[in-house]
Amino acid sequence: MNKFYLFLVSLFLIINGVNAQGIGKCPAHILNTRFVKSKTYILLTNNEQFNTNLINGFEENWTLTEFEFVESLENMSLTDTSISYLIPYEINVSDGYGTSNNYPRIGLFVGGKETLENRNGASIIFDFFGRERFIEEAGYRAYGIAKILQDIIDVKMTCESQAAYPAESIFKFYHNNRGTINGKTLLVDEAFLVEGEYSGGSVNKKTMDEATFKGLYKGKVKFVSKDELEEAINSKDANYCYFLPLYYHAKYLFIIDCETGSICYQDHDQGGKFISSKDIKEMAKFVERSTKY
Repeated sequence: MNKFYLFLVSLFLIINGVNAQGIGKCPAHILNTRFVKSKTYILLTNNEQFNTNLINGFEENWTLTEFEFVESLENMSLTDTSISYLIPYEINVSDGYGTSNNYPRIGLFVGGKETLENRNGASIIFDFFGRERFIEEAGYRAYGIAKILQDIIDVKMTCESQAAYPAESIFKFYHNNRGTINGKTLLVDEAFLVEGEYSGGSVNKKTMDEATFKGLYKGKVKFVSKDELEEAINSKDANYCYFLPLYYHAKYLFIIDCETGSICYQDHDQGGKFISSKDIKEMAKFVERSTKY
């Protein structure tokens, strides 16, 4: 881990209330001027699988800026307005009862003199209480990072409002993607049907069986291994979309189209770390609707 990364982590440990959907606080006027003219430096990890999928995803999907993959950003200036950079970082969130966690993220930042928080264009969140306690554990889906970041920034740049959190526009974008998953089979990682900490194996209680999930969702479902899910994501398989629950300081549930790489559904619940019958019923209702948001 390089010194530059450690420096950024130390700054972000004191930041609370950063938008949990990964939208970022960098305003549209900075993205439309400074960011689009920048060269984006993408900091690689120490994990080969993660790096390979991340590189392929950017090379095939990223169109916003020039970019370059690097192993260190240590000699670059944070105030250089000609650059932007994609880095791992952490935020600290307290639960209000005297305990807190440092949650990992990957964030895209624009160079400049504003605070780092106000130069964050978009971020990727991870399944901290599940299989992604460390960023490298998300290597199976790293191919999709470029597309998700680009979608968020694209929407922010076209918002009429300069508000820091154009969440409504982001949600409309996700919801209007619904049609791309019509008739597709939903891929569900088998590990998501067990109760938390499953990346470390310390808890292994099943919370929902496959038959129950299928009955609640009603549409076509296929339960797969992490390797099978990675293959469908990387190949942009037009037959599939996939379910991505993330247990962070809150619970976030996504459906992502394998073919386009775009998010088509998002739900959020401040409480709970595991999927419930209600979660799947709400998801099924959304998929079944034919009208746009």
